[in-house]
Amino acid sequence: MGSHKNHQPTLLRFYHKYLCEEDTAAFITEVAAHYQLSTLAVLARRGGRIERRAAIFALGLLGGYESNPILGEALRDSDRGVRLLADRGIRDLWMRQSGESARRRLCRIIRLNTCQRFSEADYASSELLRTFPDYAEARNQRSVARHNQSDWSGALADCHIALEINKYQFDAAAGAGFCHMALDAPEEALACFQHAVGIHPGLEIIRLRVKQLQQALEEL
Repeated sequence: MGSHKNHQPTLLRFYHKYLCEEDTAAFITEVAAHYQLSTLAVLARRGGRIERRAAIFALGLLGGYESNPILGEALRDSDRGVRLLADRGIRDLWMRQSGESARRRLCRIIRLNTCQRFSEADYASSELLRTFPDYAEARNQRSVARHNQSDWSGALADCHIALEINKYQFDAAAGAGFCHMALDAPEEALACFQHAVGIHPGLEIIRLRVKQLQQALEEL
């Protein structure tokens, strides 16, 4: 790859330029013209701290679902910046799993859940899953809708299926924990919450739940 007079790797040059100008479109264009996704994957795993940040940021923007394991592993990176970029990037990646049309429909479902229109979100998720049964984030969103309608078993089933499809789906792991709490099954909830923070150690609210449940179970 090319370098400038200070021998700075090309990717770092693009990344520093992005940090100064915040021009995402230009960053995408420049990286796509110079790097294969496979090269970015290697840099995300083996590069220096800033290089890993740049590679993870690029994969979050350019990568397809095949980049899911790279971003999933980066959630446990030693560098906080890499972890934060991986969190943001992997969520965007999950949205894109089944193509642009499905992504637009999923965005509407997320808005319905955000607006607490849970029965509509449930129905829209079910319709989307008829066409894309392996769309893990659609499963996760339907679990959110069903949880908020007190359909614990339905929500739990969707969480488990989402995790079968995508083992990095930490939201589904945490969601399963909340379902088990609603079903008064604290030991099962603890296992699910521990699974979630095992995938994504940065889930501070879930980490707190783990502590609280461990203390409660010790007092029994």
